[in-house]
Amino acid sequence: MDSRQTARALLAALAGQPIRGTGRIGFEATGNAEAGWTVAIDGGLADVRAEDALIQAVVGRSPSLAGKVTVGPSGAVTARDLRVDLAAAGLTASADLPAGAGRIDLRYRIAVPQLAPIGPAAGTPMAGRLTLSGTLAGKWEALTLRGEIDGAGVSVAGNDLGAPSGRFTLANLADAPTGPIELRLRPLGRPVTLSASLRATPAEVRLDDIAAVAEEGRLAVGHGRPISPL
Repeated sequence: MDSRQTARALLAALAGQPIRGTGRIGFEATGNAEAGWTVAIDGGLADVRAEDALIQAVVGRSPSLAGKVTVGPSGAVTARDLRVDLAAAGLTASADLPAGAGRIDLRYRIAVPQLAPIGPAAGTPMAGRLTLSGTLAGKWEALTLRGEIDGAGVSVAGNDLGAPSGRFTLANLADAPTGPIELRLRPLGRPVTLSASLRATPAEVRLDDIAAVAEEGRLAVGHGRPISPL
């Protein structure tokens, strides 16, 4: 696989969709076997074409990626200043992979500074900003993904959602991701907290224990039905 194919493959994996375009990815290594190696990564794509309109709006025509990976003498790997810059979003991350531990500790942040450019591709007007930050950690066979959502001035289809916030924890990612989800909104200026328990399998994704809490009281839906096949 040459550098152009590598760049396309990395960005396609992030987007979850096939991506066409021209580009490059470069590697510059410094160090030696005794002290360890540091590899600087820099690359990008041009004239990108994605099959999905929403993915195209997020990725844009010329996404770029950069970062620095260090491999120590013991085999421990650290990744710093990892960055993917897209048209409508930016991803930053850092990670530690201790030697022989079979685990990863990764910290990430995804920022969407403006939702408005995404609206036309999503088929509904949007405004405001959103960020998602959290961790991916654990043994490879028992990874846990945690995240916190923060927004400001968010509206969808003319509905003002205020400054939404939320959090989630999904354990057992390698097998059947399971965990709680909570989202706090202010539709019409009134605070509402939505919560549920998510469970995903190769056959379906389920939301159970669905509840909504507002000033007027609590509405419990109970067990939900499958919301989508995987």
